Amino acid sequence: MSEVTKVVRTAADLHRYLIDNKNFDFNPDHERDGALYLELKKALGLPEGKFLAALDGSDVTAEQYLRALMEISQPLSKMYQEIYRYC
Repeated sequence: MSEVTKVVRTAADLHRYLIDNKNFDFNPDHERDGALYLELKKALGLPEGKFLAALDGSDVTAEQYLRALMEISQPLSKMYQEIYRYC
């Protein structure tokens, strides 16, 4: 039995891949993630409306999406590092 390799071509493909494979729990329907999604939409220049629909209708590349995601997540990451060091 051979394993099929998923090819990620667009930002929407990458977003779906991360959600489907449970690589991260980042969801616009979770209240805690709302502000992060707004920042991500702003960083990517996406219009109002549902995040994935806006991403599907855009020319945003997977690389642009990943860079923006890492940039907006940086403060959250620092907070978790400080909590970890404290504990």
